Amino acid sequence: MIEFELETLPSAQLFELCAAHLERGEYWAEFNRRYNQILIRSVYYGYRRFAQAEPPNRWVVKELVQDVYAKLLKDDCLTLRRFRGHTEAEAQVYLSQAAVNVTADHLRHTHALKRYAEMVSIEDLLRERKEDEVVAKADDYTDRLAQEELIRASSIAFSIVHATQFFEFITSIADASTDNGVVRVPPVLFQPMAADDVAAGVGRVAVGRPVTGIVEIGGPEQFRFDEPVRRVLTAANDPRDVVTDANAGYFGIMVTERTLVPGDGVRLGEVRLDDWLRQSASVKTAVR
Repeated sequence: MIEFELETLPSAQLFELCAAHLERGEYWAEFNRRYNQILIRSVYYGYRRFAQAEPPNRWVVKELVQDVYAKLLKDDCLTLRRFRGHTEAEAQVYLSQAAVNVTADHLRHTHALKRYAEMVSIEDLLRERKEDEVVAKADDYTDRLAQEELIRASSIAFSIVHATQFFEFITSIADASTDNGVVRVPPVLFQPMAADDVAAGVGRVAVGRPVTGIVEIGGPEQFRFDEPVRRVLTAANDPRDVVTDANAGYFGIMVTERTLVPGDGVRLGEVRLDDWLRQSASVKTAVR
């Protein structure tokens, strides 16, 4: 297999080749090229989020990344063989969650996980609840991938709709990304859409012929992640600052430039962010 073919190989097929041919260094070299930085960032994120100590130095990160690779190789590469996604974004999310889990296990075994005193403040309780929500969100994503795999394996014709994030959930995303009063989001692309457009898109797919695959729907505009979050909070008179942070995750999962945006062939909604903000403001005024 020539280098050009290897670079364009779908992630699921690359995982299969790595698992089946441990002796083929070129497969693992390509795996390292694509995903090593994601593993490093995910380890750092997991340590920063769940450890009671200061952020790790590069030697600790290096050791933990090696632990992640050991996890991937364990039991005849069972973790790689269990991957059931089909897109590069799904592969990145899957590996990122694996790295965060390895980091949490390491901290648990070294008794370095965050602990709470018997007397805790409201802020402590809210922070603990937020971390539980982060883990639940990541677990929910993994569960949905498993459900989709069951659908694909059935003999029934189907269509699966993947929608980008809703405008209506941006405030919740900001809440989950808030650290000491500052909203920290990753410096990546973001293409949210209105719930009305999601409903319309799902309806069109539901009444159409099954595609036996995935239909992606997304908003009509692409932004840097921080821009729509800042605009939604500003419209709500929310004083929180919104900043980009390369170590920030998305509900506990490390993301790269295009993880949160759809690919080619996406079906676009019609409602733009400014239109949605005006509509939301008029509804609030009418309610008052």
